[in-house]
Amino acid sequence: MEEGKELISAISKGMNRNRLSTVATDSGSNNLLLRQRVLDFLATPSNYEIQSNGKILIKSSGKYLKGRGNIGIEVLDDKDLIINHFDSIIECASFFGVSTRTINRRLEKNCEFSFNGKNLRVKRVIELS
Repeated sequence: MEEGKELISAISKGMNRNRLSTVATDSGSNNLLLRQRVLDFLATPSNYEIQSNGKILIKSSGKYLKGRGNIGIEVLDDKDLIINHFDSIIECASFFGVSTRTINRRLEKNCEFSFNGKNLRVKRVIELS
């Protein structure tokens, strides 16, 4: 993480220097070295790992990612067929007329609930972009 911050700082300093002038301030070898460092950094494995329960683990800290980002919710029937999809927890909670906390509990416990005479359960769908 620190290396990423350092690289972004080095890139932005170069961008700011060259923004108002056409005179190159860095030598070509420094630019090539910086580009190689950026490519090496981008080639490292992700610090995120999607768990089987749909949560995102931050490997370096051992904690789970807070906030929902690009999370979707699938509603499954008792035969595990997808019967509905929501783009957010809020949208799902609104549809079922419950709080977002209720949806989060159902996601955590992977439990069935009854709605309009059908047994359903909800499942996280996460896309890392």
